[in-house]
Amino acid sequence: MKTLSLDIVKNIESQIYNKGQDLDVAILNYVNGEESFVVDAISMYQNRNGGFGHGLYIDNYNVESTAFTTFYALELIYWFGGEASEKKEMLKRAFTYLYHKAYLEDELYLIAEPGNNNYAHSNEFTYPGVKDVGLTMGIIGITLLLLDESSPYYKLAIAKYNKFLQQMQVWEENENSIIFKAILIAGLNKAGIQHKFALNNKFLNVINVLKVSLYVEVPNELLARALDTLIASINNNGLWNYPLNWHNSYPEGDVAQIKWSFRQTVINYYYLKKYKLVDYH
Repeated sequence: MKTLSLDIVKNIESQIYNKGQDLDVAILNYVNGEESFVVDAISMYQNRNGGFGHGLYIDNYNVESTAFTTFYALELIYWFGGEASEKKEMLKRAFTYLYHKAYLEDELYLIAEPGNNNYAHSNEFTYPGVKDVGLTMGIIGITLLLLDESSPYYKLAIAKYNKFLQQMQVWEENENSIIFKAILIAGLNKAGIQHKFALNNKFLNVINVLKVSLYVEVPNELLARALDTLIASINNNGLWNYPLNWHNSYPEGDVAQIKWSFRQTVINYYYLKKYKLVDYH
């Protein structure tokens, strides 16, 4: 299998340290063994009500808290939060927001909330948008992964799971939303809850399989192909491209593409380091 050369590693680190956002630098430090900065970097995006906004998720410039941006923050904490002392309080405030303050329709979390329309965003976040149980599945799963049965929010997640179980069982994922089901499955498995959920592997591809693999087992052949593709697709400038189209006229979409190239580069570096495909000789 291909590996990432030392010269490319040095180029990646130089690019991120010189041009990346604080969070990108913190993630890079985590990947290189220093775990103390990510929670601090994420804290800059947390609002007084406990939720997250302020463009933490690059495609939505909404400064107000939203369920999806808070879900994204929790994913980052799950991956890179380490044992930071501030993490417990951050999680408490975030879950208080999600289970007591977040915007809901028919008790479901939405990717597209009304407040998004006041800020630059990709069309995915324009309200009204898709209304289904997908994000709710992801939030239940990440709750079970980050908390234990002693937490009241763990219990609220189980209650929401039981309430929407029938809808979840008939919900069909796609290439983009498959991550919600993967996180739900991982959370249920950790909690020891028997279930019949399984990923539809026809929606797995070399683009999404690496993220899905952080939560559940994936086909080894596809995973190996994705890692080879990742190494082969890095640019000469030490970054990965991030093809992006907001499908609207917001000029911030062009800036978002640049920001994503740095964010995705540190995530890709994390994947390659995780699977020991980084050459230090």
